[in-house]
Amino acid sequence: MRTSSATDSSSSPVPADAIASVINVASVKTHVPITLDITGSNYSQWSTLFTVFVGKYGLLGFINGTIEPIIDEPYRWQDFVVHWWLYGSVSEEIFEMIIKPNQTARQTWTAIEKLFRDNKESHASKRSSISSSKGT
Repeated sequence: MRTSSATDSSSSPVPADAIASVINVASVKTHVPITLDITGSNYSQWSTLFTVFVGKYGLLGFINGTIEPIIDEPYRWQDFVVHWWLYGSVSEEIFEMIIKPNQTARQTWTAIEKLFRDNKESHASKRSSISSSKGT
């Protein structure tokens, strides 16, 4: 079952004034002042701020998957907005790793999550290897 996008009829979960206010967001940096960086340890803080930010505008479903992709202009426009915000809140290095043609904002969000989950697992594995070699 498809969840309504923000511009559907009166059953829309997103208030019309929230939709209008999305247009006035000049910079994501005002709302998410942390730039996600691959070498930093700020993923948790960044993802929390970004989630609150998109939730504030009723667009959380575009990153958490509760709004299913559909082919219509209101959906595409909202997805592009969330994409723009994602791209504007990450370092150039991360941007180059995640940008792919024809992805949804959800797919981009998932790529970022995977990048940091894999990075965390890699660091844990290295620490485990180092401590094992010191014990021998």
